[in-house]
Amino acid sequence: MDLSTSTLSHFMPYWLDGLLEECDNEAKDHMVYPIKLLQRESRAAVWNLCSHFCVDQCGVPALACRLLERYLSVLHRHHILLRNGSEEWHTFKMKLTEKMPLLIATCIQLAAKMGSVKAKLNANIIRVGLLCKGANYSIRNINDTEFEVYRTLEYRIPFWTSVDAGLFLAFELGMPIDKLHKVATMVDFAEFLRDCIEKKVQLVANLSPTSRNTSNMRTLHLVAGAVSAIFRFLHLDELGCTGRLAKLTRAPFSYIKCISDIICAEIVTDNKPPIKRTHKRKYPQ
Repeated sequence: MDLSTSTLSHFMPYWLDGLLEECDNEAKDHMVYPIKLLQRESRAAVWNLCSHFCVDQCGVPALACRLLERYLSVLHRHHILLRNGSEEWHTFKMKLTEKMPLLIATCIQLAAKMGSVKAKLNANIIRVGLLCKGANYSIRNINDTEFEVYRTLEYRIPFWTSVDAGLFLAFELGMPIDKLHKVATMVDFAEFLRDCIEKKVQLVANLSPTSRNTSNMRTLHLVAGAVSAIFRFLHLDELGCTGRLAKLTRAPFSYIKCISDIICAEIVTDNKPPIKRTHKRKYPQ
């Protein structure tokens, strides 16, 4: 969704309830079965494919990652009885690996439909785009997979991307309009490094140990930490934005501050999202 100033103002009476509800739904999903985070290489693959399709803005890559994580979590839960080295488990993993490019593209397509990206995706664009990457799928494969993923997710896709949430929070805290684009960049950066940030938050905050690479952090809290970080980088933190963010997102101040500190520390490293495309898509619409 294109969150211009007028759009932000229009949704202000309703946005926080929606974000908190989605945050609660995310927690419920994790209670049903732990959601394993995509690691750095996998996240880079999603970001690069989003760039290939010219939909690497407005929080689409991060939302695509979350949809894929949820889908794989459900799929793993349904096939858990096949484990212990059985032939069926090996076959399942092989088929899943072969289908992964299409699954990533499908999650990107679903995420893009909720975003405000100018480039629109359909089955033909997905087919040609994947063919350019050496993966050959039919239009029917693509449409069937989109419905399969959507159904597996119980037809639930967050209405707001994490970038949308960041813009809402920053606008609520009085971020100057001409600085809002920096919020989008910071949230996108935090989402790309989410696996690393979560591990460090668990360590620093001394959270209870969980299964390796599973997610404890809610997206809304990661976004709040990113918004706090950009306020600090812009020297706008004198208004106590971290405390206000903690109150808005119903999280402890120390937790949001911890996330913000780690994001700030990551900025000075060489960890950067993949380079975005600067040329237009060449294949047919």
